Amino acid sequence: VDAKASVAAMAAAAAEWTRRGGPARGRLVVLATFGEETRHTSMPRALERLGAPVDAALIGEPTGLEPCVAQRGLLVLTLRWRGAQVHAGWAADLDTAPDNAILVAADQLARLEGFAMPRVHPRLGRVAFTPTRIEAGIARNVTPPVCEALLDVRTTPAHSHEEIVAALRAALPRTEVEVVSDRLRPVETPDGSRLLEAIRRVRPGCRPFASPTSSDWVFLADVDGVKLGPGDSRLSHTPDEAIALDEIDEAARLYAAIAGEYLS
Repeated sequence: VDAKASVAAMAAAAAEWTRRGGPARGRLVVLATFGEETRHTSMPRALERLGAPVDAALIGEPTGLEPCVAQRGLLVLTLRWRGAQVHAGWAADLDTAPDNAILVAADQLARLEGFAMPRVHPRLGRVAFTPTRIEAGIARNVTPPVCEALLDVRTTPAHSHEEIVAALRAALPRTEVEVVSDRLRPVETPDGSRLLEAIRRVRPGCRPFASPTSSDWVFLADVDGVKLGPGDSRLSHTPDEAIALDEIDEAARLYAAIAGEYLS
């Protein structure tokens, strides 16, 4: 689903246009890139090697073949708490109880449940905060001197990444907040998009929507772009991630039709 199905469908659509002799005008290019949420992403280099400006882009991601016209950004943070390292057998009997980094983390993470940024984006809603990993402890019988958690923050244009980090630091006074990655900013399809109009013509009744997930679209933020592809994004990264072959075939036909309409 995420996102080999889109790659296969785009390759099939491009092969069909090659068989037909190419679109009426312009140039149709398929970029099969990877790792958009990691530091090893290949899209920036692929765009550089393309050597020509991009006028419009379909970003292949699982959207159920509906056009996604906005996506949240991704801000990755490390949250860190410090405590005292002492023998666990003595921890409860010392005159002054040592700070336990795990207990400090539990207190601070619980505050996230009631924490919200004030502004709401009309398409993407509120900024979302999700702890995804936590690690602490050096031995079974020692209180942990450090506890760290990764916080996945899905951002919207309503708040800058810098605003969000500052707000978290103010709301979690016993927490060190370290920015791991803030390059994946939120993206929207521009008003008056020619590409979206082409999609509407070949797929009447389509339902544009906004997505909470990030993608390579972030590297095409200044381009007329729409995220669209086969599959259900809610299955991404799950043990049962799968897609019907019929949907990939339908996606190939849709990609080919959109390319033909836009490049006519």
